Formats: sequence, structure tokens, C-alpha cells
Amino acid sequence: NSVGMIPMGMSFHYYWGDFNALKIGSNGWLGFDNIGNIASCFPSIPTAGGAGDNFLAPLMSDLIFGPGVPGAAYYKHDAVNNRFIVSYIGVPHWQAAAPGYFGISTFQVILSGADSSITFQYQNSNLGGGPCLTPTVNQVIGIEGPTGTLGLSHSINLAAPNANYAVKFIYPPVVLIQIQDLTPFWTLNTGNKAQFYYTNAAASIPVNVKN
Repeated sequence: NSVGMIPMGMSFHYYWGDFNALKIGSNGWLGFDNIGNIASCFPSIPTAGGAGDNFLAPLMSDLIFGPGVPGAAYYKHDAVNNRFIVSYIGVPHWQAAAPGYFGISTFQVILSGADSSITFQYQNSNLGGGPCLTPTVNQVIGIEGPTGTLGLSHSINLAAPNANYAVKFIYPPVVLIQIQDLTPFWTLNTGNKAQFYYTNAAASIPVNVKN
């Protein structure tokens, strides 16, 4: 259901992290973390504690790959333009009835190392089906941050994107969000120096933390 981690040949800045590899999921998602799989029924964006965080969803739907199934996914490091591109070409959606798939969707993701922008481009697409009951979430488009509590949702279960349609996420020139991210400042003592203890004695180990 996924391939990776795949080296991008460049560093890409996403939220407050820098990444040089990603994972390509069969269900129309790309992950900067080593996600196992995001499958139907699909989470809305953002969803804390979901199947994965730190991912892009250009067309997160119940797509299908396999022997006898048309379509493929490709990736390319465009070194000249400092870009990494992932393209899903003629990929169908899963269905229970024979032949096991329907329709085709062709779309791509362009990651720009120059300005940290993300572009979703659609040549053609179908609104996916799936085995979901209630709530039915068969198609999600957007991006989710590394914590699962931040993200930008473009659409959930809307009509399939129009042909020759594009969505571009632009990294802000000034980042206004403030994240309280704790890290150890010192342990044992302010100089982080070693201390010796008797093996049978209980020890209290002080720790100081900072943002």
C-alpha cells in the first residue's frame, strides 16, 4: 500500500521541519513520516491521533494498483528547477464489483525546494467510492502537519476536481504560529556534569526544560 522512504534529492521545508525523503501511498497520499497506510474510511484534515500525520493528500481516495489494473505512479527529481514531482497516471478507483475498479484519475504533486510551495495538479479525476458506511469519507484533499492538530483542508467528498484544475499551498513569508515544544535544558545540574551515586541509594534526578 506504500513505497518508501524515497530520497527526493533535495531538502523540502514543511511546517517547521526539513525533509529529504517521502513515502508514496497507493491511496493518493504522500507522507514525510514512515506511515504504514492510510486507508478507507479516510480521516478529515486535520485529525489528531489518526492513521498518520505529516502527509499530503492530493487525492486521498480508494485508488487501486496491481496486476491487470491500469495506471501507475512515478516520481522525478527535477534538479534543474529544484523540484520533486510525483505523478499518478491513469489510476482507477477500487470497487467490489467486477472488474474490481472503475474510472481513471491522473494528477500530480510538485514540491518546490526553492520556495517550499506545494502544488496539486489534476488532468482528470473521479470521485472515489469505497466500503465506508457512516460517515462516508471517500475523498480528501489537503495537507496535514506533523502533530495532527494542524492542517489545511481543501475539500472532503466534494465533486472530483475539474480537468486542468490546480491547488497551490504557499509557505507564508512570516510564520505567525507559536508552538510550545519542550526540550531538556539541563539534567542533574546546570552544567550537565556527571554525578556519582551509591548503587543502593535512591536518587532524585532534577531536570530543567525550556521551549
